[in-house]
Order: sequence, then C-alpha cells, then structure tokens
Amino acid sequence: MNERKAAQAAARFLSASGGSMDRLKFVKLMYLMDRTALLWRGAPVTNDVYFSLPMGPVPSGVYDLIRHSNENSFWARHIARPNNRTVKLISDPGNDQLSEAEEDLIDWLADKYKDWHPTKLKDFTHQLQEWKDPGRGSIRIDIAEILEAANRSPQDANTIKCDLEGTRHVEALFSPFT
Repeated sequence: MNERKAAQAAARFLSASGGSMDRLKFVKLMYLMDRTALLWRGAPVTNDVYFSLPMGPVPSGVYDLIRHSNENSFWARHIARPNNRTVKLISDPGNDQLSEAEEDLIDWLADKYKDWHPTKLKDFTHQLQEWKDPGRGSIRIDIAEILEAANRSPQDANTIKCDLEGTRHVEALFSPFT
C-alpha cells in the first residue's frame, strides 16, 4: 500500500466533510474509493489489501493506520487517530501522489455519500458480492473476487490481479528508498 497516497486520499475525504468524519464511514469510503477505481480503471488508488470484517469490507493497510499508526509516520503527521470514533485531519499532506482522475473520484464519492449515516454505508457494503460474513474473524478479499463480482471475466480478473501483485512487489522492493 502507498501510505503517502492513502493519506492524501484520506485528507481529501476529510476536507470534504469539514475536517473530520466518523471512523466507520471513513473506512467504508476508503474501501469504496479503491473498489471503484479498480472497477473503472483496473487499479485501486492505494493498492491496499482488502478483508471482510464483521462490519464489512475494509482496506487493511488503511484500517491498520487508523488504529495503530506510528506517530512518526507520514499518515500520523496528517491524520489523527480516532477520538470518540472520529477521524480528524491534522494538516494538509498535499496531493502530489493523486491523479486528477483520482481526485475527481474522491470528490464524487464524498458528494454521493455525504448524507449517508455510517450504518447505512456499512449495510450497503454488506450487499457487495465480494463481502463474506467472517463471523468474529476476517476473510481476505481477493482482487479477482471484486472484479468478478462486477462481471469481469475470470481471465480479465486474473490478469489485473497479477499486474497489481507485481506492482505491490516492486513497491515493496523500492519502499526503503522512497
């Protein structure tokens, strides 16, 4: 996952909602952002890994940053840990990692779901075909499951999945240098 890009996307969502947002709604919007980008252009914004949790699908890396970010991390310098279940923007992380299309997607999603209660958004994500009830645990959501749920062929889904896994591998190799 690209932490810098995730923080910039998070900041854009938070700015659109006045600088803070309910944690559940925030996590759902971050998931829907990556899911929508994956379906529209074949690549998520953050290149995160996704899991089905009891409260619905989540981007795992973003979820971990919200709960346990290192205070010296890029994320923690810009996004505050939830206080009373509210995620807050601390400072502007810039937008150099986001494309104009990604910014437009975030703005579109922020506007589309601005009046949705967090529970309504959670219930909506439970209706997505890739979400499986994990009971008290978690189940990894494969990229191919998301794509196939949106009627991509298994062959196309597998090709996109392999490309994204290659991108993750390259990012992991070069992350110490960035």
